[in-house]
Amino acid sequence: MTDALRVANQVRALPDFEMVEDLALPYNHMGATITDAVLQAGLRYETVVWPRVQHVMTIPEAATTSGFLAVLRERGGEEVVRWTHPEKLGRMEAVAELFIAEHVESEADLLVCAVIRRRRLSVRIVAHDEDSMTNLFFSEVHRHDKLKDFLALIEWRSSSAMPFDVADAELHQQVNFSEFGRPDAIILVTSGNGQRHVVIVEVKLGKYLDSCISTGTGKFDNRFNSRLNNQLALKYRAMISLPSIVETGYITESEHAAESPYSEDQVRRCKKPSTIAFFRDLAGGSAPFYLVTLTSDSGSPLREDRLAPSDPCFPLLFNQRLQAQQEFRNLGSVLWRRCLQLFDGVDNHVAESFALHFGGPEEAEPTDAPQKAELFVRGRQIVKYAGMTCHLACQGYSFTVRHFRDGRFVSVYEGRGDREKYLGLESQIQVLGRAPRTPLADVTFWASYFLNLDSDGSAGPGTAA
Repeated sequence: MTDALRVANQVRALPDFEMVEDLALPYNHMGATITDAVLQAGLRYETVVWPRVQHVMTIPEAATTSGFLAVLRERGGEEVVRWTHPEKLGRMEAVAELFIAEHVESEADLLVCAVIRRRRLSVRIVAHDEDSMTNLFFSEVHRHDKLKDFLALIEWRSSSAMPFDVADAELHQQVNFSEFGRPDAIILVTSGNGQRHVVIVEVKLGKYLDSCISTGTGKFDNRFNSRLNNQLALKYRAMISLPSIVETGYITESEHAAESPYSEDQVRRCKKPSTIAFFRDLAGGSAPFYLVTLTSDSGSPLREDRLAPSDPCFPLLFNQRLQAQQEFRNLGSVLWRRCLQLFDGVDNHVAESFALHFGGPEEAEPTDAPQKAELFVRGRQIVKYAGMTCHLACQGYSFTVRHFRDGRFVSVYEGRGDREKYLGLESQIQVLGRAPRTPLADVTFWASYFLNLDSDGSAGPGTAA
């Protein structure tokens, strides 16, 4: 037995030792984080520290470091922390002042600061996965005061102009929506007239269609909550349910109607105190909200001419409170390849991670060869998919489904070396026959080809390879 295990066993054997569970970490609230850290020394956590941390989390103005320091000085320690001894209150102010000097306003900022001090740029930070890349990127956006510039990169689905002006913006990461999931970033925008706007950003290192799951059945499939279109649907469901805070004290959906695309899913709720406090002032529904993707596409994947509401990878957006399908126009997208320009001319920690993920050629399909017995369709085929006659191109577990419309092919579903998505495709398509070998760029041929398909979807004589 190691020394570490011996110490752990001795601590567990203490008669008054109790493991504290369900602390909802991280708090996404710097006031709570500072209070927790400063009060712990010499105090009983469960009965003294934790209740005060919970109380601080109910003060939304204290969610950032500067906000916490301001309310602590304006209202006093007794009201904010329920503590009167000057020593620990002084430590809280000192910690907050130090963090502000180091530009630490959120827990994401604190994470970066813990790895590297702001002036020690010779140390490398490399983000190797999606979560670390997202946290590093937004921390650098905040550190270099580039939040407004990031908002300007959004390409909106239904408009060429930003639907709001930006007088002020604040960044919040990993806000815990409980059963609705955690958005990668929330940007609270205040426009010049004082109107508030909520911009929710969901991030993937891959392309939009690669990151989605087909909803050809028209029903939300809760086996795929982490797929991008379902993440957007979940955040939509959470935001339209905010008025329930006034009615019940927490966020909850209405019961699902039979015609709702969510009828096969649970009624989702969020009772996290910090999240309820964060959104309480917005529960009246007066603040418009926006859903934005950050992906590696070469062009905006949510543009109206690229993705139709009837396409299987479009997020299912159904207003539970109105019990109606809603035309939601506040959709936008940002492209990773445009984000690096935010840091032109400034020292930053994201350039090497950008090069790692986006600087070279696309990754090849995984080296493990696909199991031949699982390859139910190969090559180029004409298929029925989601009620549309489409062109399917397959190689191993990689595939692309394209629909010909408005004189060109539009990708409606893709998978790149994704075995799960490939196998799921079998129940979603009907193979009509092999596709002609004519290049997809020959739109004149393909326009005639699809126009002349027999009523049963099969190609006429001589057209198949």
